[in-house]
Amino acid sequence: MNKFNYGTKFGHWTIVNSNKQMDKHRQSSRVCRCVCGTIKLVREWYLVNNKSTHCGCKAEELGRLYGRIHGDAGNPNKGIKPSYLYNLWSGIIQRTTNPNELHYADYGGRGIIFYLPWRQDYTKFKSWILQNIGERPSFEMSLDRINNNGNYEPGNLRWATQKEQCNNRRNNA
Repeated sequence: MNKFNYGTKFGHWTIVNSNKQMDKHRQSSRVCRCVCGTIKLVREWYLVNNKSTHCGCKAEELGRLYGRIHGDAGNPNKGIKPSYLYNLWSGIIQRTTNPNELHYADYGGRGIIFYLPWRQDYTKFKSWILQNIGERPSFEMSLDRINNNGNYEPGNLRWATQKEQCNNRRNNA
């Protein structure tokens, strides 16, 4: 059965032409329509692996929504910077999911993932951190994975000093 039939949905994308096409990089792609009406050629791999779920319209909407819900995203138009925890959450997402991110090879590139409920909802991440390991004890500490080969997930995070983090590297095993 072809999972790329006309009308098949992937997030906010809907397949509008079941014929496979090649994008400019010769990758198998499909013509899709976003819920906002944008039509775009989207790689099959991105669709089946949830790497592209919309054209970007929902990302902006969700960003505004999250900013209103928790207030941690900041507002550059008003000179309000994002909170430390929000920047941390955003950075983890980039390191574990974005192949173009400078440190992706050390995280997502070696299979380290960000616990999906946290990746999808900053408020769940923030709540777990505050309830289980607390506020960051000092500016000298940052979030560390207890098991350096483990994921960003419940039970594998702690606040650690730079020295503790240096002792928790792959080359120290």
